[in-house]
Amino acid sequence: MIAEAGHYALVLALGLALIQSTVPVLGARWRDPALMNVARSTALAQLVFVAASFAALVTRHVNLVYSVALRQVGNPPDAEEITQAVFIILAKKAAQLRHQRALSSWLFQVTRLTANNFVRSEIRRQRREQEACMQSTLNE
Repeated sequence: MIAEAGHYALVLALGLALIQSTVPVLGARWRDPALMNVARSTALAQLVFVAASFAALVTRHVNLVYSVALRQVGNPPDAEEITQAVFIILAKKAAQLRHQRALSSWLFQVTRLTANNFVRSEIRRQRREQEACMQSTLNE
């Protein structure tokens, strides 16, 4: 049911985008200020519908992303952080996704790569902290 709500919200957002892009042009042509201001009022509604469709997308795939992240890192708080990072990456790269590839497989791959990068950075951070600790003991 959530997926259908997301699709419905996305269709409404696209409809508003069509209105937002054509009605002000007609208003300019007919010199009607009310029609020219339609773009402002529809922009907020369009944002709400796009956000609702993204929320439905996240709700549908969050368990997959979290479980993959948890398997990679083994720590629930780190898995939550990775899950958030993956959906931020999705929001940034949504326009670049190809339709030939399933979104779930893309999310799986991005989650694995993000988790691996997270683990590597944690290992580097721990090494730096150990070196700093040893350096401070040697200096005392």
